[in-house]
Amino acid sequence: MLRVLVGLFTILLLSVETAYSQVLKAVSPPRRHIVEIRDFGFHPQRTLAAPGDTVMWINRDVVPHTATANDRSWDSMELQEGESWEMIVENSGLQQYFCEFHPGMRGISEVRYPRDQDLAHHKQQ
Repeated sequence: MLRVLVGLFTILLLSVETAYSQVLKAVSPPRRHIVEIRDFGFHPQRTLAAPGDTVMWINRDVVPHTATANDRSWDSMELQEGESWEMIVENSGLQQYFCEFHPGMRGISEVRYPRDQDLAHHKQQ
């Protein structure tokens, strides 16, 4: 019985999150956040986004870099100077990432609900 209740609760939570995501998309269109890779760093180092937003990494250095999730769930692959890679962020949470070639280069992508004043304040150009 407990297993059935947990299953129903999980389905309800997923349904509410999906519906809320659709409302957010209708009220406030998705945004694009730019992360420049330059001087052997990610700028900004921390990106704050909402589900449905796009994060784009652009390599401004003369050497290749990557943007690779610590858990390897996503990877830009090798980006040469001037190349870019983007992804649409879907799930809320904190995702740390690094450069495969330069492991000391680290960044954080934070995705959260709702798209509130805090998100508007951190809006990327």
